[in-house]
Amino acid sequence: MIRFIHCADIHLGSPFTGLQQKNSTIAFQAIEATKKAFLTLIDTAIKYHVDFVLISGDIFDSNHQHIQEKIFLKEQFQRLAQAGIYTYLIHGNHDYGGFTEDWNNDWVKVFKEEVSTEILKTSSGESIAISGFSYDTRWITESMAIHFPMRNSVVDFHIGMYHGQTRTASDSSAAYAPFKISDLEKLYYDYWALGHIHRAMDLDSNGRIAYSGTIQGRNFKEMGEKGFYVITLTKNLPMNRQFVSCNPIEWVEIEFLVEEVHSIEQTVSQLYREILIQKWNVDKTYLLKFVLIVDRGFNQIWLKLIEEILQKEISMKYEKLYLIEMDVEFRKLKRNNQLSIELLEDEESHLNRLQDIQNIAMQHTLLAKYFSKEMSSEAFQHKMIQRAKVLIEMNMEVGDENVH
Repeated sequence: MIRFIHCADIHLGSPFTGLQQKNSTIAFQAIEATKKAFLTLIDTAIKYHVDFVLISGDIFDSNHQHIQEKIFLKEQFQRLAQAGIYTYLIHGNHDYGGFTEDWNNDWVKVFKEEVSTEILKTSSGESIAISGFSYDTRWITESMAIHFPMRNSVVDFHIGMYHGQTRTASDSSAAYAPFKISDLEKLYYDYWALGHIHRAMDLDSNGRIAYSGTIQGRNFKEMGEKGFYVITLTKNLPMNRQFVSCNPIEWVEIEFLVEEVHSIEQTVSQLYREILIQKWNVDKTYLLKFVLIVDRGFNQIWLKLIEEILQKEISMKYEKLYLIEMDVEFRKLKRNNQLSIELLEDEESHLNRLQDIQNIAMQHTLLAKYFSKEMSSEAFQHKMIQRAKVLIEMNMEVGDENVH
């Protein structure tokens, strides 16, 4: 049995530029929150006595790091080493090219630009092969998956580290070592520790090809709990995986349907009641965005006044809740945005539709030869739907390139 932590996209040194422009005090707290989240990760590694920690890219927000960030990171790696825990690190598209750090030693292994494999033997005797690569430039347009070796048959476990994303309809996906899920699957690794997408996400049905997401959200595109995985692998047994939330600051968006606007006071009162019914964790700081769903235009002066008055009301009751942004969205556009969500949720109708398409194709003499018996099985159809969902999710994740 081996136990390890999979994390990625730490982004130490992120300036939280957008937040700086809105509230510099909160922006400073957010910068510190990333360090606090990483401290929680290190504390957890030591508490669980893990064998090693995998950091799958973008530990820094930039390839030009401040000396204080380097000192902080070196101290945390030393804590792991003192506890007998190894660290394996790859660089991503943000912190590319950092291969000469002085923490690259017997306890901390930094992969270089070519795919290579490290062999680790745990104190209990298990052998693990860990394969990975780092970015030496900001963009990698080729798939690096084709350079990974087949599973090492001599070791007990083989793990891959990969910073990138599956190739999608988005042009931006081609810049980050685009890969096919099938290319990873056919290598038969026991686990793929992925980085680059900031939301925890599985690319296969059993969770062995997975993004852990970032440990601290940086904007309203990265809402909800963030953290890392503690994973236990045992030969011939199902994987055990625990998600550990560690983000001190959480970005939250609340949508509110505005039927009629009679007065500013009434709208503020309605929004405040919406806040009161939410469940807030007293140990966390929340950055809030209200999205008002309307049928027609909304007075921008009123919107600004509502935001200012509501923030004052919030500050009287909540110490760690801040209204950062208020926006307006038309209801018609909102309905259109539900399409991707519906595609993700209704698998049964997708399976029925897929069956209908196959039945029609099988009756066509030219098309029928492209359909095998395997393609008619429920397992194959489920796999196709899962792949489609992954593509949709990946497209939903792609936004501002700097987010990744």
